[in-house]
Amino acid sequence: MAALPGASGQGFSDLTKAVWVWSTTPDDWYAIQAFCREQRIGEIMLSLSQDTRAALISGDAATLQKLDALRSGGLSVRALAGEQDWITRKATSLPRSLADVLEIARRHSAFDGLHLDVEPQLLPQWRSGDRSGVGQTYLALLSRIRKATSGMQLEVTAHPNYAEVQIDGQSLLARVIQTVDRVSLMAYRDEPAAAVSYARSAIAAFREARSSWHFGVLVNASKESSVSYYGTSDDDFQREMVTLDQSLRAEGTNGYLGLIFEDYRGLSKILAA
Repeated sequence: MAALPGASGQGFSDLTKAVWVWSTTPDDWYAIQAFCREQRIGEIMLSLSQDTRAALISGDAATLQKLDALRSGGLSVRALAGEQDWITRKATSLPRSLADVLEIARRHSAFDGLHLDVEPQLLPQWRSGDRSGVGQTYLALLSRIRKATSGMQLEVTAHPNYAEVQIDGQSLLARVIQTVDRVSLMAYRDEPAAAVSYARSAIAAFREARSSWHFGVLVNASKESSVSYYGTSDDDFQREMVTLDQSLRAEGTNGYLGLIFEDYRGLSKILAA
């Protein structure tokens, strides 16, 4: 379907867009590349299974060829990794999956950066009220990963309530911003005005730090109400995304990188409707 124009005449296809891509195999990558080309998506965050990581580390020609094809046409590919127990694990060495990703990057220059999805707000300790303690542990993890990336650009997910947690006189969000290169904000709401309102404190932190950030949009099914666009018609979704993008740009921060969707399968389902 053709992109539907918003009030400014801009359509969905004109928006700067990225997407999280979870649980795929190299055999899926041709279809993903075609989808991104059709929808004018410029960047993906790509998770890699253990088998795929092993194939890439070993230099398997077929898998490397599929990754090269995925990156063709200017599509930016960032390796996506992260588990909640990374925060609480006692070992100071890097998690195996992350070490694999960094080894693939070192051997093959395969990625445009690293994207971490590690969410301290989902831990029981956070929910029980020890948010500063969890935040400090999370920052220590980010610091170790930052040192191990050897100049690789690092982006992480963040939740709006990080702006409310104080650590050593600064918010957790401000400390995260100082540690990484870019942030993807998961201010999930299924209506543009509500999403911007929910994110406003975080957006102010981005503006103050002059940081680079994406704005997350949930398109997968969710047990929570009023957070996901799952089930929205293609036409309505496109109009809502144009409105959301315009509203975010009106907040006055030059670091805004565009919308990022969770995830590829949910987005493709909506746009195929």
